Amino acid sequence: DDIGGGSKILLVGAGGYATINDAIAAANAGDTILVAPGTYNENVLLNKSVTLMGAAPGVIIQGTFETDNGIVGDVNTFLSTAVAYTGAAGTGITVSADGVTISNITVDGFLNAISANNAGGAVSGLTLNDVTMQDSVFGFIKQDTTTLNGMTMNGGLIQDSYIGVYFYNDNPTDADAIDTTIDGTTFQDITQKGIYVEPLQGNTLFDTLI
Repeated sequence: DDIGGGSKILLVGAGGYATINDAIAAANAGDTILVAPGTYNENVLLNKSVTLMGAAPGVIIQGTFETDNGIVGDVNTFLSTAVAYTGAAGTGITVSADGVTISNITVDGFLNAISANNAGGAVSGLTLNDVTMQDSVFGFIKQDTTTLNGMTMNGGLIQDSYIGVYFYNDNPTDADAIDTTIDGTTFQDITQKGIYVEPLQGNTLFDTLI
């Protein structure tokens, strides 16, 4: 469907595209990918400036971290004692483009639930609205060589993880997180840290966190 200005809505499930990645491949910048309730067993790559939105509760991007590691029970409990584990489940949603919005989706059972990863470059204007990240080692992670500029996380839930939000950077001169807002997000059943950041710049707001 055309929503004006040349932008379209692409439906996943319920008679639309079979996978989220198929819809992304067909999308143009500015389009909205509307996902019908259901479980989607895929590693999603958001490499275009689009909106990825759950049409209703019950949209789950499902990984294999628990089954890969034979976990029975909570992931955070497993991680508190595990000597080693396999991260073969990878990343639930990798964001490498600017201007991406993700809303009303659950990402479950990955090494990284959502990752900002544009190696050697930047991811700007990323917005997460009411996103649940759970049963993963890391909820949201900024990868080492990626500059994260102007990320906003509104509401949502990060649970049953090792670290909830991890801004990783071992380079002292660049690839920082700049102008970050995390507002109204709930963190629960976290093994190590709710938020762990290496250098931040600009305006940073962590507000109404639970």
